[in-house]
Amino acid sequence: MTAATSGDSATETSARIEEQDPLLVAAREQFLAHGYAGTSLERIATQAGVARQTIYNRFGSKKSLFREVVSRKWASLASGDSFGKARELSQSPVEALTAAGWAIVEFVESSQQVAFTRMVIRESAEHPWIGAEFFKVGKLPALTQLIELLADMDRRGRLSCSNPDTAARQFIGMIQEFVIWPAVMALSEEDLPSQPVELVIAEAVRTFTARYVAQLRGDEPPGVQAFVAATESDRPARVATEALLRDLGAARLTTSHDPLL
Repeated sequence: MTAATSGDSATETSARIEEQDPLLVAAREQFLAHGYAGTSLERIATQAGVARQTIYNRFGSKKSLFREVVSRKWASLASGDSFGKARELSQSPVEALTAAGWAIVEFVESSQQVAFTRMVIRESAEHPWIGAEFFKVGKLPALTQLIELLADMDRRGRLSCSNPDTAARQFIGMIQEFVIWPAVMALSEEDLPSQPVELVIAEAVRTFTARYVAQLRGDEPPGVQAFVAATESDRPARVATEALLRDLGAARLTTSHDPLL
């Protein structure tokens, strides 16, 4: 499953950052190869061709250096450049979300995301702060870009999305389930998802707009509308509408498809 390339892809942005700083390149390679605990500043300094004191002068500690490596790793996505095209297309939810989907896929495939994720999971058992840092300085700024995009489309009446934080996580999850987690788990070739990435993105966009555009147009079945309203107010009403939804049955929870979206 491979993504199409773009003129200013995450790969090119990451490469420009790394070419400017051999020390960060060496640190990234050492952390990925040996993990946080197994990496020494001496080994990083040797690969980078600098004195160990240089690392202390610039970063102060191994922890600070690791934090900078993670921050730079996410820079191409978190900076907003990758979601720039999505914002330009925000008049059309389908076009904007498709562009956002491709930005996510290209980032995953070009930034050693699988290797980083495996390393963070492995190291966080002994050093819990690593997972927290990976999220705080890496994924969170990138996630915020998508949240702001959805919130903006909601304000301008292109989506009905009162909780863009939840919506953004849902959208990313629909794509990551195919493009990263099977690779992180090192599934065998026959167990890997066979769907082309174009289909994964298209179906994620279709599912997302069926929820957040259908509500805007009033196309959702009454039971779904009641459930959405209840989840934004109080628990007793939510329990009641959950029972209503069970009665409706999955077959009735359908929305029309608008080819103009």
